[in-house]
Amino acid sequence: MKNFNLKRSNEYTKYTELNKLEKSKKVKVNILLYLLITLFLILLFITIYFFKFNSNEKFNLANNISNSSEQPETSDVATNESPISFSLSAIGDIMCHNSQYMDAYDASSDTYDFSYVFKDIEEYIKSADISIGNLETSFAGKSVRI
Repeated sequence: MKNFNLKRSNEYTKYTELNKLEKSKKVKVNILLYLLITLFLILLFITIYFFKFNSNEKFNLANNISNSSEQPETSDVATNESPISFSLSAIGDIMCHNSQYMDAYDASSDTYDFSYVFKDIEEYIKSADISIGNLETSFAGKSVRI
């Protein structure tokens, strides 16, 4: 009997060690994903910034060159451009646990409605020009029943 319990104990230890390794891999992948998303957003903002201001500098340089040649000004182009702005909302870790999908299920129509989950933050999501959400759940369908 001791030998059997020892064998089960060793298998459980191996299982828990493998489980810990899997969890640490998932954490590393999530961190990498967040870093890549952050890097993408930073590069996007930098690109927008440089395209916006590089076009203004080129326009001003062209005006300075034409004005320095002592010809009268005949430019019809308006130089007062307003800055471009937008609002961004980001939501992280949108998850679906058993109690949530049981609450969201409507048996009469055989559908799910999760809108109640977002009621408290609805105004922030709708008021932003761009809204991003990190959905951490799966949609496997009825055949898999996940």
